[in-house]
Amino acid sequence: VVNTLSGFGPTAGAAIAQHPGIDKIAFTGSSLTAGHVLAAAGPFKRTTMELGGKSPVIVCDDADLTVA
Repeated sequence: VVNTLSGFGPTAGAAIAQHPGIDKIAFTGSSLTAGHVLAAAGPFKRTTMELGGKSPVIVCDDADLTVA
């Protein structure tokens, strides 16, 4: 099951992070906000964080970076 939540962190985000029925949080966004998510989630909730950029890519060993 995947649920996407849009809202303000102090209300919606904190409620999701602290809810006992939610076992895992996947977050994409800034490092600053991730710190708030981790603090609200506590030490026992599983989390995955994608931080720092908005355009992730995979660069292979044989990539020609001069034409990229």
